[in-house]
Amino acid sequence: MAIYSYNSQPRNPILSLVFTALALFALYYIAKGIFWVLLWVSPVFLILTLVIDYKVVLNYLKWLGDKVQRTPISGILMGALTIFGFPVVAAFLFFKAYGQYRLKKYTSQFQDQMGGFNPQGQSKPNDEFVEYEEIKEEPISLPRQKVEQRP
Repeated sequence: MAIYSYNSQPRNPILSLVFTALALFALYYIAKGIFWVLLWVSPVFLILTLVIDYKVVLNYLKWLGDKVQRTPISGILMGALTIFGFPVVAAFLFFKAYGQYRLKKYTSQFQDQMGGFNPQGQSKPNDEFVEYEEIKEEPISLPRQKVEQRP
């Protein structure tokens, strides 16, 4: 049997620090590039959001106004973050509107395939009751088994 020893101290701490710094610089430049692309695409996202479902933008603005009324400091901070983070907010609102659009589309397709099936479980006023047969079941009685206790 082989015995392995584990040394918890790194072999070269300076090399670890340099590698960590390089990784953080790389992540910073990647995030900066993504934000730069979002900055140029955000007006398009906002226009597409308004075309797909303008209520998403209205609901966001209502939420922001309600936040300012209930907790003014938090609401003002959220408003400032909305202005400074406009590219991220525009992308978020676009993907939210697009997701709701796709959900409505697939729900209507599903309802058409199921013949007017309502996923909320609410029946239409003109629907008729479905006939069914009630099956009487007798309870099953199982024999008890003896359980041995451990000493």
